Amino acid sequence: WEAWGAPALLLFAVDERLAPEYACFDSGLLVQSVCLAAADRELGTCIEAMMVRYPDVLHELLPEAAHLRFVVGVALGHPDEASPVSVFSRERIGLDEFVTWAD
Repeated sequence: WEAWGAPALLLFAVDERLAPEYACFDSGLLVQSVCLAAADRELGTCIEAMMVRYPDVLHELLPEAAHLRFVVGVALGHPDEASPVSVFSRERIGLDEFVTWAD
């Protein structure tokens, strides 16, 4: 399984009996916390919905997860600072350009 060359792939899933709107939102909160904890330990993460695009394949690889709906995958490992994607120059707009602040 290729996950940007990362040594680990975390798969986040929810019980298929749960309402997907709420379960997926809760999973997002968990994914954020895991990624922040990884960063605190100098590990890199890459959150990818594409990693769960083929649930049939994942269920074949993980038969014990037959009752689960895969939400997202997270590649986990030590960042490669020399990788082209790591040195790609990006310009970001400021928050004020896409957020409306209310008093």
